[in-house]
Amino acid sequence: MTTTTHAVPDAAPGPIRIGAAIGAAVIVDLLVLWAASAAGATLEIDAPYDLDAGAVIVSTAVPMLAGTALVLLLARRFPAARRRLTWGGAAFALVTAAMPFTAADDTATAVALALMHVTVGIAWIAATAPRPTGA
Repeated sequence: MTTTTHAVPDAAPGPIRIGAAIGAAVIVDLLVLWAASAAGATLEIDAPYDLDAGAVIVSTAVPMLAGTALVLLLARRFPAARRRLTWGGAAFALVTAAMPFTAADDTATAVALALMHVTVGIAWIAATAPRPTGA
């Protein structure tokens, strides 16, 4: 008796998975913001806007939505690239986690912002990583 294994194609992320990942990232980032505020972080940054809940929501959701749309469009043309794009986006989120230490007025704010970057990186993987379909 012989067994044959077939390559199982990766399932594209659906709107529920993408929405859940983005929603979770927004909620966790807001919790980080509020915890940082309660812990005494100044939440002052070198930016033309205030660091508040609205800025956190927009800064979390918009890049994730735009990036996910770009990955899905590119994956249609280049299916093998999706895994690399997923890990590239996560790496970008982690590398940019160092940036808040140059823009924040205090360490507590910088740590909170860096943690938000890490949260987005994890949510990005959850939203865009290929998943095998059922065989």
